[in-house]
Amino acid sequence: SGGVPCKINHGSINNNLDWDKPPVEIGYDPLLFHCFEGLMETEHPYAFVAFQGLKEMLQADGAAEKTLPLVPKLVVCVKTALMSSNPNIYMKGLDALQSLTELVGEN
Repeated sequence: SGGVPCKINHGSINNNLDWDKPPVEIGYDPLLFHCFEGLMETEHPYAFVAFQGLKEMLQADGAAEKTLPLVPKLVVCVKTALMSSNPNIYMKGLDALQSLTELVGEN
């Protein structure tokens, strides 16, 4: 309890996340928020788990309904990433913003 419900699968070419349960079955509050907070992370494996986790959670079935109530908190994290002088963090912030916008639109 309190941990991240996934682990890194170190593939031969790319790393992937192996979820304990599929993202569609996971409660998004607070896990998705913590993944967005992780946009500011620069150390491996934390940066990878946070960014890959948020991408996979936003792509899961039913993600829009679970994400919409969290948008005000998520936007703060994205804004912080976009203000970073670190180009990797800035680019992850842009990517997260695009994914979030595609998911929830103008809701």
